[in-house]
Amino acid sequence: MLEGRSRFSKTLAVAVSDVSSRTVKAKYPGEVSGASVLFTVTIRNTSAREVDLNALVVNVLDDEEAPGNQITSPPASDMPHVVAPGRSARARYVFVVPKGSRDPVTIEISLSADEPVLVFRGPAG
Repeated sequence: MLEGRSRFSKTLAVAVSDVSSRTVKAKYPGEVSGASVLFTVTIRNTSAREVDLNALVVNVLDDEEAPGNQITSPPASDMPHVVAPGRSARARYVFVVPKGSRDPVTIEISLSADEPVLVFRGPAG
């Protein structure tokens, strides 16, 4: 299953968890309904300072590296703008990815041009 942990830095850990799939209905302009991959991203800040998450970008690619279409309406939830020292921030992401195109799925997470792009890859139901 597609889940894992990585780090942007010594003090900023990232986890992808609760990966599932279901058909989701789009509610906002520009969104597309369809079979989707859902997952949670958790960012843990072990530093002594607040970390700005406004530039956080999450992308999903199917097995042919075509981008998934993000749905921002529920069951998706927004990532907070900051994560306080010693705390975690969490968001639920939803991307439309056809059922036959999920082995593997690639999740890319980036925070800034100064940090590496974290890549999580694996089958996603």
